[in-house]
Amino acid sequence: MVVGVSIGASIGVALGIGLSLWRPARVAVSPTLHGLRQIALFAWIPLLTSWFGNGETAKIVFISLSACFPAFLNTEQGVRTIAPALREVADLARLSAWQRVTRLVLPGAAPAIFIGIEIALLTAWIGTVGAEYAIGVGSGIGSFLVAAREGFRMDLVLVGVVALAAIGYGFSRLARRLRITFVPWQTRS
Repeated sequence: MVVGVSIGASIGVALGIGLSLWRPARVAVSPTLHGLRQIALFAWIPLLTSWFGNGETAKIVFISLSACFPAFLNTEQGVRTIAPALREVADLARLSAWQRVTRLVLPGAAPAIFIGIEIALLTAWIGTVGAEYAIGVGSGIGSFLVAAREGFRMDLVLVGVVALAAIGYGFSRLARRLRITFVPWQTRS
């Protein structure tokens, strides 16, 4: 899951920043990405397993895909909502493209980016369990739930569901703590 989230969230943040700042790329690529995000997450499984097989690669690609879209959408929205006055100041200061990204875009969009990463982390967790459950890879909670269900052990299924909820809640708290640490100027929620 860590590998998939890292890949997917990094691609999502990079796409969000790049497409928000470079209009030709936004016009060319953004409609396709917004169309692809409408496809339900688990609808990708047959395609990914036909391309990558039933191994770890398919699982990592699936988790990356599940983390990419929330990070992309929130980053794109965060960059677009940077105050026009701040953009004017960057123009007046004649910031280079790199300075504009590091001094204006990243700090200005950071709250939205971290919320996107929080959502990406949670959807990646769902993707991880779903990949184990649907693709049949791994020995995690998804595989545990499949085995418990097939053995008609509803007590173990309930234990698995509670464990899923607890781990998801832990990921949510971790992501919020990271957001508060790295974006101290925005501490709401």
